[in-house]
Amino acid sequence: MFSVQLFVMKPARGSGRASTRGPRRATDRNTHNTDKRSKPRAEGPHPEPSNKRSGMAGRSKNKGNWKPLAKSSLLALENMLGLSMLSVLALKSKEKEESQKHLNLLRDQFLAKCAQLSVPPRKPGDIMHVSHQFRAERKKSEHGRKSLEALEENVRSIVSTLEEMEVQMDGLEEKCRIMRHKLEEEEDKAREFLQLSEQTVLRLPALPSRPASEPTLQEHLMKMVPDPPAVVRALHTAPVLEDVRAFLELAHKQVEIPAPSTLTPPLAAEATPTATPPQI
Repeated sequence: MFSVQLFVMKPARGSGRASTRGPRRATDRNTHNTDKRSKPRAEGPHPEPSNKRSGMAGRSKNKGNWKPLAKSSLLALENMLGLSMLSVLALKSKEKEESQKHLNLLRDQFLAKCAQLSVPPRKPGDIMHVSHQFRAERKKSEHGRKSLEALEENVRSIVSTLEEMEVQMDGLEEKCRIMRHKLEEEEDKAREFLQLSEQTVLRLPALPSRPASEPTLQEHLMKMVPDPPAVVRALHTAPVLEDVRAFLELAHKQVEIPAPSTLTPPLAAEATPTATPPQI
């Protein structure tokens, strides 16, 4: 039983009269709305484009080639649904029979609807290989995931290596900076030393030229001595001179140069055996 409620219209313009117009029915509302919808739009100078119609026409042409599902596809769907039902029933411990009947009914209804559907033409056996394709794609995705993880690990190791190399480069740059600073200091010191060496060079005047007939200093000194041969003999017999002579002989042996027989040639020339010793 449906209860119909009557709505009392309020009196118009404050009159105490009851309204003669009854409540509006649902049918009147629907007809009024349909009249509004059915009225063509006269406004606007240009009509709407017919893109939707062309799209529908193209679809209808393509649908002419569609065919019902093949038996192999229906069998594949039935097998998939059966496996799904078994997986669902294995989880339920109560009311298995009722659930199985309900699922069987749904499966039969679904397969009946699928048998009536028209689908685009496909290659035979496409639906039969869906599960195999799914497994293959799943294996590919798993392999891709493992490869991606390996690549991420390699990238992490490379990044850590690069960070270590950056730290080493920073240390080497610091060492280079220190060595460059030391080199600059050494260059400054060497420049100062060169400047000092240039400043310490003796600026002596050149020796005056003397004639060849002028006697040497040794000859001049020998003329000043009253007995030159005695001086030469005293020099030859002095113990200090013996040590000097031994040292010179050893040095000449080391450098493979013949040792001198006398101290100086002028002295040797003057130390002749005909020299007479001084009389006391």
